[in-house]
Amino acid sequence: MLTNCQINNFQITKQIGSGAYGLVFHAIDLISENQYAVKAVMKNNDHCNESSDIKKSTLLQGQLYHYFKSFQNKLFLPSINLESIKSLTEEQLSNAPNYKEIALHLKVHSHQNVVTIHQVLESSLATFIVMDYYPRDLFTSIVDHQHFAQDGTLVKKVFLQLCSVIQHCHHLGVYHCDIKPENILLDSQDNVQLCDFGLSTTSKELLANVCVGSSYYMAPERISCPSSLTHGNEAVSFPTATSD
Repeated sequence: MLTNCQINNFQITKQIGSGAYGLVFHAIDLISENQYAVKAVMKNNDHCNESSDIKKSTLLQGQLYHYFKSFQNKLFLPSINLESIKSLTEEQLSNAPNYKEIALHLKVHSHQNVVTIHQVLESSLATFIVMDYYPRDLFTSIVDHQHFAQDGTLVKKVFLQLCSVIQHCHHLGVYHCDIKPENILLDSQDNVQLCDFGLSTTSKELLANVCVGSSYYMAPERISCPSSLTHGNEAVSFPTATSD
């Protein structure tokens, strides 16, 4: 629907992902001709459960369509300094939830197995995150392409890289909360690139009845925990790190 729309020097070619917290597009830099992934994160987006993913993404699609149309399909947006986002306080992030994902992503950005953010562009409707583009994710590689079949060495390589990047995130106090094959991208050399920090948190523990993540990959203690579970008069919490 947004094919051939342009943001600064980035030409959108197609939509490649969607969810409750935004839409992801493939884009080409008209100057360098390099490929990028551009994620549009809706402003003032309240956290919601999985059942509203389609509704949220459809709403954002419609809003973006009309927004681009009002500017003849070309947006010229200011770039936000990445260090200024990284240094935002918890209070500031609570007033600007569209920056929380970016701030936590940037906090662990130095690891070689985290997708690189190049620019953050600001509009009145959404925040656009310009990142490296990888055409393959781990799910597609495993299921559709059978890329890992009978290759124990490759399985070990990817698993160790994933362990390394998760350990790095936890060491810096960032818990991903949505580790799944679809959020693990692969470069041309089959190196892991962790993406989508939309559900990430800095909380070391979350209440046992908080279901965060994708149901098929959610930690079993979260998916099976009764909402009434308490220990004495206190609600039970589970460590966020072990859920990852």
